[in-house]
This record gives sequence, C-alpha cells and structure tokens, in this order.
Amino acid sequence: EVFTDGHLLQKIMGHLIDNAIKFTNEGKVTFGYSLAGNYLRFFVRDTGIGISVADSESIYDQFHQASNRPDRKYPGTGIGLTIVKNLTQLLDSTIEFESSPGLGSEFYFLLPQQPYLRVVHD
Repeated sequence: EVFTDGHLLQKIMGHLIDNAIKFTNEGKVTFGYSLAGNYLRFFVRDTGIGISVADSESIYDQFHQASNRPDRKYPGTGIGLTIVKNLTQLLDSTIEFESSPGLGSEFYFLLPQQPYLRVVHD
C-alpha cells in the first residue's frame, strides 16, 4: 500500500504519458508500476525517438526541447519534464530515465510502500 498525494501522482503520470505519446510516432507506450523492494516503481516506457546523451543533461531544464528550432517536429513549451521533476520532489522522490536514441525511453520514480500497522488491544 502507498500513501501519497493521488492528485500529484496523476499529474506526474499524465505528463510522462503525454510526452511518451508525443515522441512515439510508431510503436507503443506502456505504463504501470512494479515492486522494487520496499518501493513501488512507477514507469512510463515508449518506443519513440529516445534522448541523446547531449540532451540528457538538460531535459529537465525549463523550456528545453531537444530541437529548439522554429521548424521543430514536436510541439510544446518544454516544461512538462520540469513540472514532473518538481512534483516528484514534492513526493520525496526523484524522476530518473533510461533512453537510447531511436529506440525509446523509460521514465520512472519510486514511492515507498507503507507497511500495515496492526494495533493490538489487551
């Protein structure tokens, strides 16, 4: 079980899924969660364009896009991942990613599971 702000979790996943769809012309976008020790690992995975090593350092910068030219192929303001980074910090987590140009990306973050507390009265 995870106790967290459901609204923030929904916003984070929404931004990540929107980005994955935007940058995946063909292939698929998958999302969900898995167990990782005492954490739930939330993820969004795509088979889109991927992120180059050069862009990986600045993808969380406000208004950054891989192509900032006026004729760029992908619309948007470039603030989605900045918002995601800030929201995950509010949940005491960090956003991480793995990517290969031309093969896709996976963004993920961890939230701690809360153990059930059992109160016994004598």
